[in-house]
Amino acid sequence: FHFGVVALGLSGCAVSVRRGKHTPLIIACAATAIFVLSRTFGVPGFTQLVSKLPVVGNIGCQYWWGAIAIPLMLLVGFGFDNLEKNTALRWPSLSLFAIGLIVLFAVWRTFGLQEPNFIYKIASIAKIVVIILIFATLARMARGSSDARRRKIVISILALMFFELSVDSKAWRIESSDFFARPPPEISFLRKHVGLNRTLSIGGAGLRPELGSAFQIAEITSM
Repeated sequence: FHFGVVALGLSGCAVSVRRGKHTPLIIACAATAIFVLSRTFGVPGFTQLVSKLPVVGNIGCQYWWGAIAIPLMLLVGFGFDNLEKNTALRWPSLSLFAIGLIVLFAVWRTFGLQEPNFIYKIASIAKIVVIILIFATLARMARGSSDARRRKIVISILALMFFELSVDSKAWRIESSDFFARPPPEISFLRKHVGLNRTLSIGGAGLRPELGSAFQIAEITSM
């Protein structure tokens, strides 16, 4: 899920120093986001617990995007509102950034930074760090500013978020392996011998969904 650093920071700003009528909704959105992220990234112990739940435990991670996107959109909106009213707490955003940097460091220690595209990877990490620093600076400046200046700062944060998401939408997604460059031998066999006939795939033992059309193999597929 690609939400951007600024959006995550703003979701942390949804936590306010004052309790209001929207507080239960903010708590529900935050709890949903934490639940889905913990399930998606396989938090030890939590994943095993969720897998034992009926129906929910069988939902693949690729289908959880709605349950995380909708709560985060609401939290971002509340975060903007709290920043403009100068009621946002800063420590939740700082905690999210700290967790992200710790995870980034752990990934670096585990996998390292290496070719291919070494320079691109360094630039991507540098971009994340710079955006975190800019957001933290703007959020800090908003605390002691007048209403007019604080409104301009909030607009600047909004512009920063759209800039980051626009850049991320054009980001280079590096595949772990190029499936189409080195397809398995059964794909080549089917392409040579299936002719005008059709293959029938039932369950996960045959061709994956839409894989037949990608390789021009006539098929009938059942989940």
